[in-house]
Amino acid sequence: MKQKTTPKNKSTKRIKPSPSKLFKFRWWLLVTFIFSNSFISANSLISANVSSDLSTTVTETFIAIVRAILPPAKVVIVPAASVTFALPDNTANIYIGSSNRLTATVLPDTTTDKTLTWTSSNPTVIEVTNGGIAIGRSFGTATITATSKTEGVFGTKAITVIDFPSPTDFSIRAFIGDQETTTIEKDTTAKIRIENIVPSNARFGEIVLTSSDESIARINDDGIVYGVAIGNVDITAKLGPLEKSLSLEIKDEIDVIAPTTLTLSAEPIIYVGRPQAVTIDFGEDVPTDTQVTFSSSNTSFARISSNGLVTPVNYAGYENKEVIITAYANAQEDLIATVTITIAKVFPTSLQIRVAG
Repeated sequence: MKQKTTPKNKSTKRIKPSPSKLFKFRWWLLVTFIFSNSFISANSLISANVSSDLSTTVTETFIAIVRAILPPAKVVIVPAASVTFALPDNTANIYIGSSNRLTATVLPDTTTDKTLTWTSSNPTVIEVTNGGIAIGRSFGTATITATSKTEGVFGTKAITVIDFPSPTDFSIRAFIGDQETTTIEKDTTAKIRIENIVPSNARFGEIVLTSSDESIARINDDGIVYGVAIGNVDITAKLGPLEKSLSLEIKDEIDVIAPTTLTLSAEPIIYVGRPQAVTIDFGEDVPTDTQVTFSSSNTSFARISSNGLVTPVNYAGYENKEVIITAYANAQEDLIATVTITIAKVFPTSLQIRVAG
């Protein structure tokens, strides 16, 4: 009998399974796993503890087999190639005391980790937060740097802190209620409004209002013009370096009823998000001039409009806040009334669950 021998010049080769065979093998593994767990689930109707142990064992075995057969997953990390950022309107300036968000772009778009670390070359000039918000602290220039997680990839920008511009134009008008006017009845009032300030972000400090002749008309710090005597008068408004005047005529054509009493009333509790109006009462003798000027003791908790609408402010914390609303009669400044209001937040007090059917 002859024995078969392997020639020395021929090496033994390992035959790799074809992709189709490997696919079929993986498919049968999946089918086996599904059926085994189905069997165990059915068996759980008889013995829950035994079924649970079997299911755990089969699952762990299956996972071990799959890990042995399948190649490990490849984690592809895409590094950052560039970092750029800009201020709104692509400007290189921010105003003193203001805060501006820096909008960053990390390329490529598929960068795995786009986290940036923000720093300032001079935090006393420009402070920058972890979220990329630049705050102008003092006049000067600072370089802001946004550093990516990829070594050596960062972006920089020099930003200058500047002052707000001065006003270049504005308008001055007088109103009785919502009606614009250039005439005022003696012993009544009108309200001066400063509007259309150019540029809109101009800074000018306090608006100074004066009367050319206080024996004809006087004006207070709230812009209330009171007609004292018949004649013509100029009301001047000064905003920074700018001045403008409005000519008013004081007439005496009707019998004026002066205000003698004034009371305010309002809801005792006003909730955040639910503005309420304050009611004015002048008593039985309604005056000719029913205009009043309102103020709030704390605008951090509640603001009040010129027509008496109280708008609560969403403050921090949960405790109720007390605010005093004050009003004086424009035609009689020493006629003052107040009302105390509690500002509160709305919280659910009960919960009802209804089951349909």
